Amino acid sequence: SQPIDQHIEKLTTAEDVCERIVAVHRLNERFVACGSHDEAMCLASELGNARICKALVDLLVDGDSLVELAVQLMSNLCLHVGSAYELERAGAFSVVMATLRADEPLMRIAGLSLLVTLTDHPEMIAPLVRAGVVKLLCFLAKGTDYWPFILEIADGVLRETPFTVPERQRQQLRDVLVAAAHQQKAGRLPLALQDARRLTRLLITLRALNMAAPKPRQQKK
Repeated sequence: SQPIDQHIEKLTTAEDVCERIVAVHRLNERFVACGSHDEAMCLASELGNARICKALVDLLVDGDSLVELAVQLMSNLCLHVGSAYELERAGAFSVVMATLRADEPLMRIAGLSLLVTLTDHPEMIAPLVRAGVVKLLCFLAKGTDYWPFILEIADGVLRETPFTVPERQRQQLRDVLVAAAHQQKAGRLPLALQDARRLTRLLITLRALNMAAPKPRQQKK
């Protein structure tokens, strides 16, 4: 196989989108070949530099078909929190959020998997919220296809620093989760047992957050 530097060179310098996609595919294969989680973490740390992260964002903007492979490589890089920071600095989060609004199932699965990986890093929650992750979840909640992802990402966002999410967005999220609970009860939203339990837990969390949120002080008359 070609040395990894050749794939990096193609990804970061080639003008042809197809060449860059092939390079991304080869780099993803390197992660698949890793024999352990530690080995994958080391590779993520090695590849997660500003140059590669910018090239991946450019590919998302320039490309058309198979760009979900670039998002898959982002997920692999985000095993290491330092690489996640580099992706955020490269503007990846807002580009991914915008891309996921298009009805492209393969891209949505790749992008939502990336968001699940990112929510494993508490340091990434605030940047994700700023990039519009809660608004994206509320948008995707209009359908029935991506609920396991929606619930897992919402759980990650609210797990450690829930007040990072603005009150209005928490309310919007609670509204869509309440609607989902009604749909599930009526048999119109099939959920696996663990997802149904997660939905219930999220509703309890959001209700508690609403009660604990600091209320605006009323002016004395």
